[in-house]
Amino acid sequence: MLCFVLKEILVDLREAILQVARHFMSVDPKLSKVVLMPDYSMESHARDHNNYVNVSRTRKRRAKALLGECLGRENDLILFMSSSFM
Repeated sequence: MLCFVLKEILVDLREAILQVARHFMSVDPKLSKVVLMPDYSMESHARDHNNYVNVSRTRKRRAKALLGECLGRENDLILFMSSSFM
């Protein structure tokens, strides 16, 4: 039963993602040539992995900030280094 429910959730998630993608494709003409068919080949996986590695090497580490009022303290700013979450 759980397996069936998980499959249904994944199918619904996939359909929701496709609907959002179709919406943006209809709004922005530059996106009209985007292919929505997934590519599960090893070559595609290797390209994705290379892109991820290149971005993670070159991007700047930025601090994430949470406003203190979210934690019950007004005018207090708490900084978390993004690298500490990796």
